[in-house]
Amino acid sequence: MKKLQFIAKLFISALLLFFIFRKFEFSKFLNVVGNANIRYLILALLITALIIAIKSFKWMLLLKSSGIKVSFINSFRSITGGMALGIMTPGRVGEVSRGLFLSVGKETEIGGLVFVDRFIDLLSITLFSLWGVIKIIRNPAIVLFTIGLSGGILIFLFIKSLRLYISKTGTRSKSKIGCKIHQFVSHYGKVKRNTIFVVLLFSLAMYFLVFTQFYLLVNGFDHIEFIAILKTAPLIQFMSVVPITLFGLGLREGTAIYLLSPFNVTETAAFNASFLSFAFNILLTALIGAFFLPGITLRK
Repeated sequence: MKKLQFIAKLFISALLLFFIFRKFEFSKFLNVVGNANIRYLILALLITALIIAIKSFKWMLLLKSSGIKVSFINSFRSITGGMALGIMTPGRVGEVSRGLFLSVGKETEIGGLVFVDRFIDLLSITLFSLWGVIKIIRNPAIVLFTIGLSGGILIFLFIKSLRLYISKTGTRSKSKIGCKIHQFVSHYGKVKRNTIFVVLLFSLAMYFLVFTQFYLLVNGFDHIEFIAILKTAPLIQFMSVVPITLFGLGLREGTAIYLLSPFNVTETAAFNASFLSFAFNILLTALIGAFFLPGITLRK
């Protein structure tokens, strides 16, 4: 089943990229790349370090709130190592293996905590997306869906009784599967609401940096106002997490081309900025994490 999903996503990504590249005139593509503003691209690359640092810090806060004390360096290793494993798995589910990079012996429990982190990030994206959905999409059903999704995640994160109820799932089970499920969700109820609120603030700051980085990348190839980026970039980011393509390839770039065209951004500039955002924030992070993979092979 996983192989079929991988093949299907690979096919959809290849198909989308094929239709995108059909729109490009190769000479114009080379001209845009050749005239890129290197200073903007270097600044965008430097922002990646801040983004990874915030990811590591908010992950450290979540771990400490659930009773697992780790240093910032170990949190950094866990984040980048988890990304290295995540990029090799469908939907980046390998990120639940962040616990393998921590010497605390609670890999399954930490795997469940990863979903709390991912839900907080998803909430940040949907909150940023609301403006673009209202101003650009203007579809009442999509507006209601976005508001409903944000509200649902808020309830899940901040209603402690709900998280405690979820964390008790499988408590009385005598099967191995039931015990594993309980281990996986056991930390849901341990994280304090104050911590979730602080982590959410850091997540919002992180995605503001991601959108600032995207602004620099677009301006490295073309020109766009920052206000336009705040309307469009969250929607592009939201589409990149839809698990129908391989790493969001094709879908993310196609969305960028479609949403940025009304702002007179060329298709080549939109494609390049979108792909480089992925390369800086996902591929580069995974490459750093790859250096920690031999450690878990020796330890586990």
